[in-house]
Parts: sequence; C-alpha cells; structure tokens
Amino acid sequence: MSEPEATLAALIRRIHAFRLGDPGPVLATQAVAEARSLLDRAAGVYGSLPIHVAEVVAWMHLCRHLASGDGRGQEDLHTAIKMFAVVAEVNPQAVPEPVRQYLADGVTGIDPGIQAQVATLLEEAQQRGDRVALERAVTLLTTAVAATPAGHHDHARYLSCLGSALHLRFQLGGADPDLDEAIRLGRQAVAATPAELVAHAAMLSNLGNALLDRFGRTGVVADLDEAVDVGRRAAAASIGDQHHVVCLSNLGGALLTRFGHTGSIADLDEAIGIARQAVATTPTHHPDHPRRLANLGSALRTRSERTGSVPDLDEAIDVARQAVATTPAHHPDYAGRLANLSRTLRVRFERDAGTDADLDAAIRFAWEAVTATPADHPKRATRLYHLGGALLARFHRTGAAADLDEAIGLGRQAVAATPTDHRDHTVFLSDLGNALATRFELVGSAADLEEAIRIARQTVRATPSGDPDQAKYLSNLGTMLRARFERAGSAADLDEAVLVGREAVTVSPDDHPVRATYLSNLSATLTNRFAYAGAADDLNEAVSVGREAVSATPTGHPRRTERLSNLGLALQTRFEHTRCLSDLNEAVVVGRKAVTDTPTDHPSHALFLSNLSTALHLRFQHSGATADVVDAMRGWKLASRSPVAPMRVRLNTAGHRAQLLAAQRSPAAAVEAYAAAVELLPLLAWRGLSQREQQDLLRLNAGSLPRDGAACAIAARLPDRTVELLECGRGIYWSQLLDTRTDLTSLRQVAPDLAARLHRCSVALEQHARTDVVG
Repeated sequence: MSEPEATLAALIRRIHAFRLGDPGPVLATQAVAEARSLLDRAAGVYGSLPIHVAEVVAWMHLCRHLASGDGRGQEDLHTAIKMFAVVAEVNPQAVPEPVRQYLADGVTGIDPGIQAQVATLLEEAQQRGDRVALERAVTLLTTAVAATPAGHHDHARYLSCLGSALHLRFQLGGADPDLDEAIRLGRQAVAATPAELVAHAAMLSNLGNALLDRFGRTGVVADLDEAVDVGRRAAAASIGDQHHVVCLSNLGGALLTRFGHTGSIADLDEAIGIARQAVATTPTHHPDHPRRLANLGSALRTRSERTGSVPDLDEAIDVARQAVATTPAHHPDYAGRLANLSRTLRVRFERDAGTDADLDAAIRFAWEAVTATPADHPKRATRLYHLGGALLARFHRTGAAADLDEAIGLGRQAVAATPTDHRDHTVFLSDLGNALATRFELVGSAADLEEAIRIARQTVRATPSGDPDQAKYLSNLGTMLRARFERAGSAADLDEAVLVGREAVTVSPDDHPVRATYLSNLSATLTNRFAYAGAADDLNEAVSVGREAVSATPTGHPRRTERLSNLGLALQTRFEHTRCLSDLNEAVVVGRKAVTDTPTDHPSHALFLSNLSTALHLRFQHSGATADVVDAMRGWKLASRSPVAPMRVRLNTAGHRAQLLAAQRSPAAAVEAYAAAVELLPLLAWRGLSQREQQDLLRLNAGSLPRDGAACAIAARLPDRTVELLECGRGIYWSQLLDTRTDLTSLRQVAPDLAARLHRCSVALEQHARTDVVG
C-alpha cells in the first residue's frame, strides 16, 4: 500500500469512528496533518486532485466542525465546503443534501460563512437528530428571510430552506404549526421561483414531502392529492439533474400513501416502478441508498398484502434486510428500517410461506425499533402498535397469555399517544379492540368484550365509505357481536352481526386476499343465526360463503384451517337439518383437514378437534360406524388435555367425552372422565374475572357436570365417588360464585398496572395447571 493510500485509509477510520460516536480521532491534530499530506501527495501522484480524495478530506473537516460544537471549527467548515464544491462538479450525489442545496446553481446570495454554517447545522440535525443545531439553523434562516427583499433572487431559496427546517423540526417531535408554516413557506417559494431553474424541482419536492406528512397527520385528502401533483411536477422538472432521483423517490412515497387511502392499483404499481428506478440509479455506497431500498421494500410489501404475491413479499424482505444492514445503528432512520423489516417478516409469517423464525425475528426487530425510538418521537406510537401486532400474532400461534396482555398494553399506549384527529388513531384503536376480543375468547371477561364492541362501533363510524379498511372494521364488529350473542343470547346482536358481515363482503374487492376472512366470518354468523332462528336460507348461504372462503384461500395459508373448520360446522348443521349424508361426509373431510394442517401446539387445534369429533359422532349416530365413535372419543380426549386451548373448549370437550363414555360403554367408565371435567371448573372461573363474570361462565358452561357425574357414580354403585363429585361441585359453586373476597375489578380502578401484572401471573399459573389437571 502506497503512502497516500495508507493516509487515506487512516482518515476513513477517523471518520468512521466519529460516526460511531467517538469524536477524538477527527479532533486530533494529526488528522489535519494527514489531510494536508494527502492533498499534497495525491496531487503529485495523480497530477490533479482525485475526487475520492477530495470527498474524504471534505468529510473529515466536516466531522471536525460537527465535533467542535458551539459554532467553533469554522475553518474546518470552510475547508469542507471548498472540498465538497470540487466533489459536486463530478458527483453531486456524494455531497450531503444541505451542502448540495447551497452549492446548486452557484447561488451564493447568503453570506458564505452563514451558508456553510446553516448547511452544517441541518446536516447535523438530519443525521444525528440534534435539535440544538436545528434551532440554530431555523434562527439563521428566519433572519435571512427577514433580511432579504421579496424580489431578491435568493429570497425563494431562503423560504424553501426555512420551510424544510421547520418540517424537520416537526418530524423530530415538533408541533402542527411547524408543519403548517413549512407548507405555507414551501408554496411561497415555489410560486416565486421560475420553473426553468433547477432549484424549482427541489422546492416542489420539499413541499410535496411536507404535504404528505400533513396528510398522515390529519387525513385531509386534498393534501395527499397536492403532494402527488407537486411530486410529478418535481420529477418532470428535474430530469437530467442531480435532484431527479430524489424527486422520483419522493413521488413514489406519495403514490404509495395514496394507494393506502384509495386502493388504486395504478398508484401502487407506479410507486414500485419509481422505487426500482430510484434504487437502480443510486450507487450502493451513496448514503441515500438504504433509504431507497427501504422505500422499495415497503412498496413491495404493500402490493403483496393487496395481491397475495409471494415473490413480491420475498423480495420486500430481501431489500428490507439490505436497508437495515447498510444503515448505521446510530442513524436516525435505523429504527424505522428495523420496524419496516419487522412488519414485512410478520406479513410473511401470516402467509403460507412464513415460519416461526420469521415471527420471532419480527418481534425482535420490533422491540429494537421501539427501544431505538425516543419517547417523544412522532413515530413511536406506530412502532408500539406494530410491536403489539407481532406479539398478538405470536399469541395466536402459541397461546401465551403474556404476549396477549402485553399486546393490549402496547395497543393502549399507541392509542393514548396518538391524537384522536390523527388518521392512525382509528387503525390503532381497531387493533386494540381485536386484541381485547381475543382476550375475551381466552378468559371470558365480559368487560373486554364490551370494550371491544364499543371500539369496533367507533372505528366503523369513523371510516368513510370507500376506505380500504372499511370492510375489515365491519367484519370485526360482526365477529364481536356474534361472540356477545353466544354469551348473552340477544337476537339483535346476531341480526346486526349478519348485516355488517354481509356489508363487509360487499365492499371488499373480489380479488382482495383478506376477503376470504370476511366470507368465513359471515359463514359462522349465518350458521349461528340458523341454529337460533331456523331459517334455511341462512344455512344455505352459510355453506355457500364458507366454500367460497376456502376456495379463495391458498393451501398452506395459516388461516385456511380456521376457514375449513367454519365450513365444516355449517355443513354439519345443514346435515342435522336436512339429513343429507353428503353434507356430513364433507364436514368430516374438511374437519380432518383443519385438524391435520394445524400444529398440535396451536391454540385452535383443540377447537378444530372438537368440531371434527362432533361431526364424527353425528355420523356414528347416523350410520353406526364404530370407527367414527372411537375417533370422536379420542378427539375429545386430546382436546380436553390441550395445555394451550381456551378453558371453555377444554371443559366442553371433557364434558362431551364423559357423556359419550357413559352412553357407549358404561356409567362406571364415565365417572373418572366426569371427575376430570369437574376439576377444570375452577380454572374456567378464575379470580381475574369479576364475581358476576364467574357466575355467568359457570352457569353457561358447567351447570350440570357435577350432577351428571354423580348420577353416573350412582349407576355404577360408587357411593363414595358420588359424594365426592357432588361435594366438589358444591365447593366450587360456593368458593367461586359466592366468595365475598374482592376480585380485580376494584384493583384495576386504583392500580391498573398492578392489576395487569396479577392478571398475567394468574393466567400463567392457570396455564401451568392446565397441563396437569387431566391425567
């Protein structure tokens, strides 16, 4: 290695150390001596100053200036600007954006010292989130705007720069007035700048970014459409210029956002095309390359969510990983890129191509993103929300109640941290409602279900017709109303559930991958209403939409098993009404498929087993096939012993098994099965619920178990067992239903965190007990 090469490598190491948080190497006196030596020797060796040398020297002096702080290091700053000017002549993209902005077109109307100082301050604010530097830049630019006549050729540039600085202040935790003022200044700057000037494109693009952020804040569609419009104008005006790729990338982001609001595939496809072009035209060593990779990954993930494309999703994960790998951990965008990677991995987990490793990685990256995000950062609520979503997905996979409770807690934090007029508030609120409804299914708390329904109604009311999320919110409300009907028996809930379920299917595009979920939910609701009201049309529609849901779900999709099981229930119910054996045979086939395709440690496995066992028992009663009754009994036994199943499922299957043993074998054979079922009762009505909820659960799910068990014991001439079962049932009744000790309701009112911790401990203990109760 030659001496100039060795010196160059030494300077690069100093710069790298500064970027990792150690300013000592660039502040050392030897650093300046090395830079001078490199300039002298490189010119002698090459005959002129190589661009790569100028770039390294420029960055070294800029880092020295940033490390000096308090406005010191002006000589280093001037040297850095001088070197970057040399670099800009050959490779403008290698120049930091604030410096590039002041070097463009040779505009020097602002005092060179102030120009350089502002450029450095903005660079420091952008790269390191330094708010002190940003405030100084805002002050300098405000002074420059005030001191420059409106007709001066630099006035528009100062306006645009001040607007960009205010926009950055908003992004770093500022208030809405900063964003409004940034847009006002940006519009003034654009209006005052001739379209033929290169600076016009940059001003348009900056304005578009601010408008896009305000749309994200308020949901005003006019801002979104204007952002797309000025983005197109910026891209067209910058063709052939150094800013073109930046303008293109900003336009792609606006189009992607508009797709999210309108569902226009044309916008989405154009956004992906632009993102690919931006990545392809940005050198891999350029500091903006990770950002453009991240933009492409987000666009591909979005299209995969819309179309179900697995290649799009796999590519989205690849580019998201590249974006994270090429972003320094101290970079202000690092947390956002971790969050994007986490979201994309979770999407793949929720598809047929996903694995548990994808989900675990998604949770790990989401945690890192939250940890790396300051408490007052505007994106913190979003990152809390996505972490909660990942934990909820793991709960659905493993049944770990701690994940569910934590997801609810994070959801509440995200909602609380988001203004009610922010467009994300409805999204966060909806998922909080879903998590609460899920916890109701697990432990039976009516308070959770009531809150979930209230939230679901609120999200439906807040969502305009035509919004892409309208179908999801309607279907969620229908599912929750059906759950309340099953608990309380209100026909009005069931009728409303059918109404909103049908509306969800109607407003969902035929090719939307989530439409199958809405169809399956509607099928389950219609099956329930037939069982309650007896209308054959409901039952036929339930089978029809259930089949459509299964047909629209690819083999291997994690939700396919649920849709198969729902279809099986509809077919089984229709058999009971029509005695059509083909329906029952089909119910057994799809029920078996649901069971075999679901891992045994999945929380839904026991429910699918129970549904299949019911169908097998029906077929045995119809045809007398011994194999069916044996399989039914085995299925109920396995379901009752599942350590991850909801307790109501375990209790119901234990009861079905005991009844079948009594009918098919002997009362004596059923006694121990009844005893095992009775021993589950305390776990159904655990003390985390209010006394009223305990009473309701025991009344609805366990009224006759001790009595039926005692009857079997009498028939089997087992008097001791008879007394034990009756006393056990009575003891549970008195201790669980009439106990005057305080439940968690009052504790939640005065110490919600402590109540939540006790809740988690109780569920964990319950889950441990579940493993050992039934032998």
